[in-house]
Amino acid sequence: MVGRVKDLTGSTTPALYVIGAMSVVCALIVLYGLPESLRSRETTQ
Repeated sequence: MVGRVKDLTGSTTPALYVIGAMSVVCALIVLYGLPESLRSRETTQ
């Protein structure tokens, strides 16, 4: 993807922005996609 965007735009910056944005989106999906019981679970030992 980075190579293709660099060929089209002459810069790798747009591709890196897309990769960064997709990382944030994936993190949010994981965070809010987990069941409430796993998100609020307290660790007890």
